[in-house]
Amino acid sequence: MQTSDGIATLRFYPDFPDEWEEFSPEMQQELGEFLERLQRGPLHPDLLAECTVHEPYYAYQLASMAVVYWKLEYRSGFWSVISTGVEKICILAVETGV
Repeated sequence: MQTSDGIATLRFYPDFPDEWEEFSPEMQQELGEFLERLQRGPLHPDLLAECTVHEPYYAYQLASMAVVYWKLEYRSGFWSVISTGVEKICILAVETGV
C-alpha cells in the first residue's frame, strides 16, 4: 500500500529486525540511507544503474560489504492498466560479508 504522499511501502523479510540489531552502527546508517533513497525513487534510472538485475529482483552493493536484495510489487487490477505505480518494495535479504 502506498502512503498518502505516493511513496511505496517497504516490506521486510521476517528476520530483518533481528539482523538489524546485529549490524554495526555504520552499516545501519548506510542501509537506512539506501532504504530512504530506494523508497523515494525505486525506478529512478541512476539508482537502477547502480544495481545488478537478477529478474525479478535487484541487488545493491553497500560500501559496508553487504548486498541488499529487493523487488518491486506493482498495483494489480483495473488501475494497473492506467498506472504502473509501485505499491510495495520488498526487501528480500541483506547479505553481509560480500
